[in-house]
Amino acid sequence: MDRRTRLILDAVRQTPGDILHLGCADPGASLESETFLHQHLVRVAAGRVFGLDIDRARVKQMQQAGYAVVHSGICSANLAFS
Repeated sequence: MDRRTRLILDAVRQTPGDILHLGCADPGASLESETFLHQHLVRVAAGRVFGLDIDRARVKQMQQAGYAVVHSGICSANLAFS
C-alpha cells in the first residue's frame, strides 16, 4: 500500500459519519487490485462509504460486486444511497 493510500485511510478512520468517494471507479485497477482505493475505504469504514462516478459500466461492475455506488456526474447527482 502506498503512502497516499495510508494517509487517506488514516483520515477516514478519524472521520465520523459517512464518506462520499467522488470518482470512485478507478477504471485502471481491477476490483481486487492493491491499488483500488475504494476497496480499502470500504475495509476501514464499512457501512459508511458511498461512491459516485460517471463511468456507467464500471459503476455497474462495482454494484454487482456489492459496493454502494451510483452512476452520476456531480452536477446532476441524485444522492440517494441505499
